[in-house]
Amino acid sequence: MVIKYLSVIVIVFATIVFAIPPSLTDESLENTNGTNITDGLCDSTPDSELVYTHHVSEIGIPFFKRSDTATYYGDPSIYCIKVINLNSGSNVGHVSITAGGVGHHFAEFYMISDTSHGIEFLINIFAN
Repeated sequence: MVIKYLSVIVIVFATIVFAIPPSLTDESLENTNGTNITDGLCDSTPDSELVYTHHVSEIGIPFFKRSDTATYYGDPSIYCIKVINLNSGSNVGHVSITAGGVGHHFAEFYMISDTSHGIEFLINIFAN
């Protein structure tokens, strides 16, 4: 009898957990993918509040896509993220913020090239 009630409780709990739409559990990220990213209040960003800068460079390999990740963790809250694509032309690659970002204390980035091309990005994070 106890096993029967326990089974019902487990089934109800599992139904509730898996029925929650992702929008209630994941925050939506805006302006967080493309060839360049400028997210947050980036109109006036003093150099003294630049807390992270990272240069990502991967050489192109014929018939392959190149990818890389970057992660920032810090105490101050992020208010501006600038990711600048240093490659020019039509096959420049793309960057996405996959977690965190503006308003958080961390940010994760995923960069991927077009086939047979490399990637070169400059990531700048401003926080206070």
